[in-house]
Amino acid sequence: MKGHAGIFERYAAMVADALALKVEWQVPEGGVGSVYSRDYDMVRAADRVLAFFAPDAVMQGGTGHVVEAAMASEVPAEAWVLADDGKLEWVGSYAQST
Repeated sequence: MKGHAGIFERYAAMVADALALKVEWQVPEGGVGSVYSRDYDMVRAADRVLAFFAPDAVMQGGTGHVVEAAMASEVPAEAWVLADDGKLEWVGSYAQST
């Protein structure tokens, strides 16, 4: 793995741990195309996606792409803002249509 998880990622992992959720770090191997593939691989392996965003980056970056991949793959997804004070704010959710 190149580098280490950032402060926000470690914070999100601590929240997931407190919620008794399994966390698996998935590092893409290769260039930009491997990131895209990795996101879809993670989503296909998941029962649901919980995405945590910084207040100033809601639905942005790679995490935003993971939520988009979940929606495209019809995997239930929830998006949350993880504030500096530790509070979670619900952004929205996606559930598969029946």
